[in-house]
Amino acid sequence: MPAGARLHRRLWWALDAGTPAGAVFVHWLLGQSLYELNKLCPYCVVVRAVTIALFWAVTLHCLHHGVLPVPRGVLTFVRDTHWMLLGGWYAVPALLVLTRFRPYWSGAPRGSAPPAVLPPGPSAPARRRVHALRSPEE
Repeated sequence: MPAGARLHRRLWWALDAGTPAGAVFVHWLLGQSLYELNKLCPYCVVVRAVTIALFWAVTLHCLHHGVLPVPRGVLTFVRDTHWMLLGGWYAVPALLVLTRFRPYWSGAPRGSAPPAVLPPGPSAPARRRVHALRSPEE
């Protein structure tokens, strides 16, 4: 803690139980945003980034100070590679967003469907010929 306060062990346990719950919730929201709503909310993206960082900060603190008992090898591994693990965690949602909205960012006009989805129709000259052959009563 920057101010030098010492929080009770139970508070750290509560924080370390709440931050994974928050991380699970923001990832559920990511799934809803990507696959149900088909929209990204900038506020949600920032909240997701902060929640993941908060989870890592609280977990690393609890591991370092012995609040969460883990074997020494696990502690050393997490402490030495926490930046890579955090970067990987940020990369997965970013890749999901990029792959989900790739057609939008690739320059395709908004609302346009890929050519394979468009129904086949007569060409412009064929439409003119059909129109010319119709009788005026039609």
